[in-house]
Amino acid sequence: MYLYIAIAVGGALLSTVALLSFFPSLINTNTMDYALDVDAFVDNDGTMLIYRVVISNIGRYDITDVSIDYVTYKEFIPIIRVGEKVMLSPNENANKDHVIIDAKPNIHIVKEYRSLPKMVKVH
Repeated sequence: MYLYIAIAVGGALLSTVALLSFFPSLINTNTMDYALDVDAFVDNDGTMLIYRVVISNIGRYDITDVSIDYVTYKEFIPIIRVGEKVMLSPNENANKDHVIIDAKPNIHIVKEYRSLPKMVKVH
């Protein structure tokens, strides 16, 4: 009987340790005051290429004076609030290799466009 209790307690302890070590990875614990996440991707739908730039404020404070430089032209966003996500579609004259993001305070990101994986069509 004591063997079963010991196994149950050991299993419970092991499960608790596993959950506690996994749980923090599910929570955004970003401690940076000012941080942007930039995803630049190109999607080939079979008939045309669609370019997108997604900018997310993952810091603790709002980010101001965001400049998106496509080399051939620029876009400007006055403020991106905490947790806000902005999706942009560059025009056909834009550089198709990379995009440059600058913002205050002292943020400079150069991001190359990545290709999205092909989706399997179900008929």
